[in-house]
Amino acid sequence: SELTVLTREDELKKLLNFPSNDSIWNAAIIPTDRPDARPYGTSVEDNIQLALANREELKQLRKAIEIQQTSLPYYENQLKPELNLIGGVGVVGKNEGDKGVGDSVGSFFSAENFNVTVGGSFSYPLGGNRAAKSALNKAKLEIDQNKLTLQNTEQQLAVQVRIAYRSLQTAYELIGVTRVARELAQEQLDAEQKKFNEGLSTNFQVLEYQDKLATAITTESQAITSYNQALVNLESATGVTLQQYNIVIEP
Repeated sequence: SELTVLTREDELKKLLNFPSNDSIWNAAIIPTDRPDARPYGTSVEDNIQLALANREELKQLRKAIEIQQTSLPYYENQLKPELNLIGGVGVVGKNEGDKGVGDSVGSFFSAENFNVTVGGSFSYPLGGNRAAKSALNKAKLEIDQNKLTLQNTEQQLAVQVRIAYRSLQTAYELIGVTRVARELAQEQLDAEQKKFNEGLSTNFQVLEYQDKLATAITTESQAITSYNQALVNLESATGVTLQQYNIVIEP
């Protein structure tokens, strides 16, 4: 048992990522509270909704679909004919006869020397815009694929939550069973101790009931630990582990 405790301490220190030269490796880890054995109050449907709202992979899929849907109008716009409006304005300076350059420059501001051109161009492929259609169909297909992936992932997570929730409920029921067994072992030991005090029992029989009580206490403790492990698994399945322990990850 001592070896098991020391091994678990080292495993916990490793998970906490302490440096190899940290003095914590030589320190003992002493629990300050007992494992919780209170019933878990929320329903399985509540936990499924928590998972759908908090699991990071679902958030990423929804964001990807949102981005793709935002870009969809661009691909649709590429199917339309192309119409370009072309316009231009120019000025011409004239140098007539013996007039100098200054007169030529000054003529820039004369209304009769402004040239204005306006035109347009229209284009549309005779065979249809196949490239644009292909890009649009590809974008729609990717959106449909991501929606299907999202739906499948939601179903998988719902099943995962249901399994974790049932495991939690079973673990809690097991606490009640082991508690009854521990109380019964205590009553048997008390009764045997009274018989021993009256000279109606032996040391061997008393020790045997003491051993049964110790086993019952250990079994109940293991059941409570298993319940807490199942609770952690459910929190992981619903994606609320960080919120549960007020852990904030800085970007």
